[in-house]
Amino acid sequence: MSEGLNLQIPEAGPMRDIVRYMAVQARIQIAERNFEAAIRSLQTGFAMTDHVADGSTLIINLVGIAMGDVAVKRVEELIQTPGAPNLYWALTGLPHPFIDVRKSMEQESRFLYLVFPSLADLETKTLTQSQYQSVIKEIAQIAETMMTDPVPAGGNDPDEIAKADYPEAKQYLLTHGKTLKQIEALPDYQAVLLYHVRMYEQGRGYGCENAQANMVLSYGVRHMATGFHFGW
Repeated sequence: MSEGLNLQIPEAGPMRDIVRYMAVQARIQIAERNFEAAIRSLQTGFAMTDHVADGSTLIINLVGIAMGDVAVKRVEELIQTPGAPNLYWALTGLPHPFIDVRKSMEQESRFLYLVFPSLADLETKTLTQSQYQSVIKEIAQIAETMMTDPVPAGGNDPDEIAKADYPEAKQYLLTHGKTLKQIEALPDYQAVLLYHVRMYEQGRGYGCENAQANMVLSYGVRHMATGFHFGW
């Protein structure tokens, strides 16, 4: 996950192709009433599914789920074939859930801080101006990739973003536990970043499946071509 949003999973596609080949092989073996060989093929398919899905991203979990679905359909075909062995106990012994997405959900819920580690300490540590500008420029670049309209000149300027968002950020922080003295002791850009990180955490608390995208959109896209606020 150290690659952040640039994470590539080139092996996922070929693994899906392999399990499809396995499924064709199993169908041929079922049609030939070679049940022992068909069961070995299905065992291989389920083992592949288990290994592929044992990752730390939801996308790789979904690839595993798709692979498992291919194998399950062949199991249904096998058990409906006259003369096939009873697979009740073999299927009962499979893990439940067969693919556990909890690890990936936990990992991706912290994804923002993996991409931008400096945001994890905003409550206790003040960023320098250069750190702030670096974070905002990167968020803006990510937001641009989600847009179809061109970004107007100056739309990504970190200082302009901080200036535009500060009144809203100040009001939010005042109503969510910060005193006026605490807020005014922060640099404007720190208060604005803290506001948006708290919005991100709010998204996580509501079970938002794409909370980090909410952070990017609310803090980046709203200052670009559309001017629309994607915050909660």
